[in-house]
This record gives sequence, structure tokens and C-alpha cells, in this order.
Amino acid sequence: MHMRLQVSSRVWLLILLVYWGALFVSTHIPIPLLSLSGQSSDKILHFAAFCILALLVTLNAECQFGELCLRHYAILAIVMAVFAALDEILQQFVNRHCSFRDWVADICGVFVGLLLFYMFRSILRKLVRH
Repeated sequence: MHMRLQVSSRVWLLILLVYWGALFVSTHIPIPLLSLSGQSSDKILHFAAFCILALLVTLNAECQFGELCLRHYAILAIVMAVFAALDEILQQFVNRHCSFRDWVADICGVFVGLLLFYMFRSILRKLVRH
């Protein structure tokens, strides 16, 4: 017997909203400045966080609007790029560092997430039960 994991489109929306909210909150919690600069980079975390965000946003967009075209992908990329920029800018108000390089890592994650969704959309669509 072959079982498929299918989740309601409303559950995917809830997952997106919780993830997006947690992402925003986690990037705005004041943290002490580390004196270990240069030993590690958080760019991989930025990349991964926004790659996951892009996958969830795109999956939810398909649930709401049907099959996406290039224009939809462009709009989603712009929305997430603006969110990433605002996220970086607002961090300076909670004793964190606003970094252009972090934003670039975010954008790279968004584009890879969009590309992954596009490449595997037929598989990802099967995860959604309408």
C-alpha cells in the first residue's frame, strides 16, 4: 500500500504564517555582540531561512491562485526581497546589526527557493489537499 502525505491548503497557510512570524521575531531578539567575529558566518542561516520561506510562500501562492507564471514568481521575489530589506533595516532598532551581505544571502535563498519550487512543483503540488 502506497501512502501519500497530503496536507490541507489551510494547514500550509498556517505553517507559512507561523514560520514567517517566527522568522521575523527571531531576527529581532536583541543578542549580545559576539567577540568571536570572523570565526563563523550566519550567511548560511540567512540563505536557508529565506529559501524555506520562498518554498512556503510559493506553495501557498499556488494553493490560492493556481499554477504560477513567470510574472507571479517575479512578484513573489520582489515581495520577499522587500521583506528581507525591511527585516535587516529594522534590526538596528533592537540592538542588532543591519547588513547588506545578510540581505544578499536572504535574496540568494529566495531565488534558490523559487527555483527549487519551479523544478519540483509537480512533486510539491502532491503535498497539498484541496
